[in-house]
Amino acid sequence: MSHLNKNLKHVRTVLGLSQKELADAVCITRSSLANYENDGNEPRYDTLIAICDRLAISVGIMLTRNLTVYDKEAIQTIQRKPTVP
Repeated sequence: MSHLNKNLKHVRTVLGLSQKELADAVCITRSSLANYENDGNEPRYDTLIAICDRLAISVGIMLTRNLTVYDKEAIQTIQRKPTVP
């Protein structure tokens, strides 16, 4: 079972992003993001990748772990770190 809808909302709020800010960053509407968070509708795969990239969380973690029990510090430990070329 996917944890996606609850994880999206939790991680976004813990990181201090509004729905509009995240939606704008990944080129979707705020209402689409709200549907993903609240209704359990799932985004297209390319949209999911864009959301996860913006949140710096892997798709695998976003789909399989229950991140709602993570506080900000714990979420920051699982965020991908930028790589230096």
